Amino acid sequence: MTPNFRHGRADFLRSPPAAGRSYDRAMLERLLRLWGVTGWRQVVREVVLITLTVLTTPTLETDPTWPAYLAVGVLAVVLRLRFPTTALVLVGLGSYLPLAVVSYWAGLRVPAIPRLLGGLLGLLVSSGIYLAVSQQMPHDFGTWSLLLAFALLLVVVPVVIGRNVAQRRLLVTALRDRAFRLERERRSIVAETRMRERTRIAVDMHDTLGHQLTLISLHAGGLTVATEPGSEQAQTAVVLHDTARRAMAELRGIVGVLNEGAQDSRPHEAKGLAHLPELLETARSAGAHVEYTEIGDRVSVGSRSEHAVYRVLQEGLTNALRHAPGARVRVRLTFEPDAVIAEVTNTAPLVPPLPAEGGGKGLVGLRERARLAGGVLHHAATEDEGFRLAIVLPYNSEALPATDEPEQVVPEEPGADLAPGTTDVATLIKSLRPRTSVLTAWIVALLALAVALMTGFIAVQALWHGTSEVDARTLDALHVGQSEQDVLAALDDPATAEQHRLTKLADPHSAQCDVFAASNPTDPEPRYGYRLCFADGVLTEKRRFDIPVPPR
Repeated sequence: MTPNFRHGRADFLRSPPAAGRSYDRAMLERLLRLWGVTGWRQVVREVVLITLTVLTTPTLETDPTWPAYLAVGVLAVVLRLRFPTTALVLVGLGSYLPLAVVSYWAGLRVPAIPRLLGGLLGLLVSSGIYLAVSQQMPHDFGTWSLLLAFALLLVVVPVVIGRNVAQRRLLVTALRDRAFRLERERRSIVAETRMRERTRIAVDMHDTLGHQLTLISLHAGGLTVATEPGSEQAQTAVVLHDTARRAMAELRGIVGVLNEGAQDSRPHEAKGLAHLPELLETARSAGAHVEYTEIGDRVSVGSRSEHAVYRVLQEGLTNALRHAPGARVRVRLTFEPDAVIAEVTNTAPLVPPLPAEGGGKGLVGLRERARLAGGVLHHAATEDEGFRLAIVLPYNSEALPATDEPEQVVPEEPGADLAPGTTDVATLIKSLRPRTSVLTAWIVALLALAVALMTGFIAVQALWHGTSEVDARTLDALHVGQSEQDVLAALDDPATAEQHRLTKLADPHSAQCDVFAASNPTDPEPRYGYRLCFADGVLTEKRRFDIPVPPR
């Protein structure tokens, strides 16, 4: 039985125990979803992270609280998927290995800056509690600098990277949603344009058929008058006259319904090849250099195909005037044995075209008109950076089947598509463009600061270790007048003895002074020290000084 989560509760909760393996699997899937894990790869990732956390947590026999630290570290790794802020606070109380992982996920999953800053503040407080309880609170600048360097490397840098990844994911999601929305709008525009073109074709059919039906009605009326009243021919003529009149009324009604809601429902004349000279002259008077060529013997073309040819030539000349000012335009009409070919070709524009509005709906309408007439429409750029629009129509027109996939909307000019600068996605892209360099600068600055802090820690440690620590009882037993060799032997510090020898070689006549801190096994912090000075091979000065201990 497959569990059903459609209504928020699983069917397996109401299943009998006999469900067996299905029950266990459903329960496991439910627990994984509650955890925030959706695939086996994520399960492997979480297992690896938990294993590394367990293996790297120090298990000191002298510290009985290490199981608690281990549990807190594992809990922080587990909770980071669902509760990243809580995990960020908890990780300060446990192992420091998952600190970078939890910090990265906090930057990735926490969208609000105040909430993220609150989590970082909680991490600071929990880390302070951990250092205070474990008696590891640093008391010198070197240790503090090292701690701050690790905080930058393990907390701040992962948080910054996580936030950048989150912004990129947001951008990808927004772009994908915008692409889906534009595709739906494109399909809607294509469908609307096709329907509008079919309405125009219906109006053209009304003009053509209306003319023919009017002639039939007139001839039938004349036949009624010419024949003997009451005869069979007169009755047939009356029926024919009434039928033609009713057909005209029904045709007007159908066309009126098709025109409802259309922006341009004005009746217009269905022009054909007889109006072609007027069309060419209009284009020439507008400034276009139009060359007309007719190949083959002109054949009578059906009204639908003839009007489609006229519309293609009209659209081609209009586009050439609009998008290729000053270009040379060639109009060619070819009568083949089984089809008529009409094409308009223009060269590259001599001057840049003026910006014009349009979404390619004219070409979509022509494609639909060509399909309904049984022809094929072609449009493409030419090798000389011009444009070619052509249509092939049979003399006996028969509509081709419509395809399921809507044709692509071709903009009438470059950049005439939906302007990306007016969308929320475009604003997001503009805001994210400088973020890559800013993020890189921030990471480099943080890494440089961490390196500087670690360098300072090393320098402080070196300076501190320059003051040797000697057992307090040994220092207390030394006295003025004791030979230099006996003092160095009692100190038992090869590094101090070598440094003392080199200083003496450099200036054998001046007094040599060394500083020693008195160490006590019962107190890790030295409380006092001695300044020992030698001259002429004996200890000439022994001066004690106190070492202040920072408050805990």
